[in-house]
Amino acid sequence: MRIPEQGRSADEVMAMLDAAGASDLPWREGKTFAYVYEGGRDVEEVAKRAYMRFLTENALDPTVYPSLLKFETEIVAMAATHLGGDRDCVGNFTSGGTESCLLAVKAARDFARKERGIAEPHMVLPVTAHAAFQKAAHYFDIAMTLVPVDPQTFKVRAQDMEAAIRPETILLVALWNRGEVVQVKVTFDGDNARGEPAPFLNGLRNPQHLLVWRDGSLLISDFAVGAVYRLKRNG
Repeated sequence: MRIPEQGRSADEVMAMLDAAGASDLPWREGKTFAYVYEGGRDVEEVAKRAYMRFLTENALDPTVYPSLLKFETEIVAMAATHLGGDRDCVGNFTSGGTESCLLAVKAARDFARKERGIAEPHMVLPVTAHAAFQKAAHYFDIAMTLVPVDPQTFKVRAQDMEAAIRPETILLVALWNRGEVVQVKVTFDGDNARGEPAPFLNGLRNPQHLLVWRDGSLLISDFAVGAVYRLKRNG
């Protein structure tokens, strides 16, 4: 594909975008559990208006756009308060979970380098840990020890993690995971909603994303074994 020699009209561009999105799943129907969550058309409208209001501003230089720095500072402060942080707690807004993992590993490496004089850092993580941590080890030149999990409980044993620690270890990675997929029954009382979780699927080692496919079946990925399972109703 090459860059077009002639530009397209606005109508042509929008028609191309509509055609490209024709096969996307209808997320407003609650069928894309891991990607977009429906908060109501009123919330969606406010979010889109806010996004368009600052679409052309660039967060690269907060001295030019102090509004964006204000937003980031407030979000970090809210998160710190929610998690019990104090006045010395700092942070920054990331593009998603992978970047958050990368920055956590980088912070541990930089701290160990400065405070402990570690030049060749090492980290310990279960084999079921998110791939972002292995990516971080590759990016930041950190040696890894992958610790196996219990074949019955699919949990990592604390004594195995401890045995893998070296003098140059800068970070231990732990992953909260129940090894099951739950369903939440939501009941409404006026404007208040209440959810009760209940088991839906057991036996997975490290379930990740859940997706409703076009035919109504469920796709569930198990990161630990590199597999995607499809569930269908019989009959």
